[in-house]
Amino acid sequence: MIRPFAPADLEPAIALWKRACGLTHAFLPQDFMDTVEKQLRAGGMNEASTVVFDDGGVRGFLTMTGNAINDFFVDPDHQGRGIGTKLLDHAKAGSPELHLSVFTRNTRAILFYDARGFLVVKRRHYPAARNEILLMKWERPQP
Repeated sequence: MIRPFAPADLEPAIALWKRACGLTHAFLPQDFMDTVEKQLRAGGMNEASTVVFDDGGVRGFLTMTGNAINDFFVDPDHQGRGIGTKLLDHAKAGSPELHLSVFTRNTRAILFYDARGFLVVKRRHYPAARNEILLMKWERPQP
């Protein structure tokens, strides 16, 4: 079930984020990860910007600002079950276009987004993370 974020979801979501990042973002510097965690705790996840997939616990979450996806993670133990697709479809239903960035080294995520209609529009260096990212965009198909 997709539902709005609640304050009680913060610690389970942070734990999920850490598990997922340990597998997909191990290349990022620890100081960058510490900064992201602080941002998430300071309001980066809130009722206005975040939805969670709840299946007896927080199994995934997606945060947005306008039509930009800021954070999108699914618990590694629950990947491959359609949770990410459902969260992404939820975001697509609310916007005619979506934007996101993904680290070039996160090839699994790039393939996931590509299979769901996202196109690379730009590649750039992300100094704080000391890595390259792809900026990707999805647009609702015209009838």
